[in-house]
Amino acid sequence: YSAWEWYSPILTFIVILILPSCLTFVTLLIHRIRMARAAQRDRAPENIVKSFPWRVWHGTAWEKHEG
Repeated sequence: YSAWEWYSPILTFIVILILPSCLTFVTLLIHRIRMARAAQRDRAPENIVKSFPWRVWHGTAWEKHEG
């Protein structure tokens, strides 16, 4: 027997055990990336949002924030 013939079944067994976990991890990673990109697309552009005037509620009335 060569060395390869002895541990080939062990390597095959390890690959069979690890492969589903790796594929699941890759699937979850791709899903997270796609969700992050979709959330970014749904947001208004940053330059438009920063140009909006904003006010602070002080309990009785709105007050323009200085700064």
